[in-house]
Amino acid sequence: MALEHVSIDQALDVWTQLVEAYHGQNGYGGNVAEIYVYTLCRNLPAEAAGLQDDPGRDVYGVIKAYRAANLALVALCNRLETYYDDAIVEVEFNEKWRASTIVSDYPNNRHRWHVRVTRRA
Repeated sequence: MALEHVSIDQALDVWTQLVEAYHGQNGYGGNVAEIYVYTLCRNLPAEAAGLQDDPGRDVYGVIKAYRAANLALVALCNRLETYYDDAIVEVEFNEKWRASTIVSDYPNNRHRWHVRVTRRA
């Protein structure tokens, strides 16, 4: 399970953004949520600082934290599609909308994902 590295507050924050997108009421773009990866890092805000300018930083630990955060996003997207059986969750990648599982293929992303939630007709 990919959510064991995420606090309940972190998971609920992202879940709320996804549900708002499902209802077309997300503050970022109606049915699109902008999810910053660091918001799902366990050691927030330390991990949000990134890898730069600290030669003593545990680079492996930071990379591991971002991988866990990206996989947690996939798990939350999958749960939303299970909870709302008419939901279709996609992420923007290279200016195209793709299945949310593509996040698993890019676990080192340290920036953000645009997540679109639509309903099956």
